[in-house]
Amino acid sequence: MTTNRRLILTALITGCWIVLLSLLNNGIQTVVMATMWDLNTMLPPTFVWPTIVILVIVLVVVLLAVPTLLIWEIWRRP
Repeated sequence: MTTNRRLILTALITGCWIVLLSLLNNGIQTVVMATMWDLNTMLPPTFVWPTIVILVIVLVVVLLAVPTLLIWEIWRRP
């Protein structure tokens, strides 16, 4: 694979990562507004904690690990 192709694929993966991160941010904002998060204590209502855990797992696994592995695989191959 040529360097140009590697750069293009890396840019595409990075762009998709930025879009997904933006969507996740919008999702977090929606959860905060929909549940009337207590902004004085900065603690969410009890029933929101499972949603927060799921969002953190998605953030770590999908938004960090997958793009990193894809980019690493692209640049590792000859």
